[in-house]
Amino acid sequence: MDLPAPQLPTVQVPTVPNAPAPVNDAVQTVNGAVSDTTKTVNGTLDGATGTVNDTVNGVTGAVDDTVKTVTGGGSILGGG
Repeated sequence: MDLPAPQLPTVQVPTVPNAPAPVNDAVQTVNGAVSDTTKTVNGTLDGATGTVNDTVNGVTGAVDDTVKTVTGGGSILGGG
């Protein structure tokens, strides 16, 4: 059973109605930077979670194989 990767939402600041263009341009710049950073963080979380899942699954499989060897076929994972 794999753990799901946590994902952060991308928070965006709304533009300011009737504000001068440079103000809303700055808002869009900040929103773009926040979006890019959030994507990077979420990608890192995906990768780390995948590594954890692979490690846990590998260890669980190795332990299960050992249990099968010792018990003559029994499995800690159920099934047979």
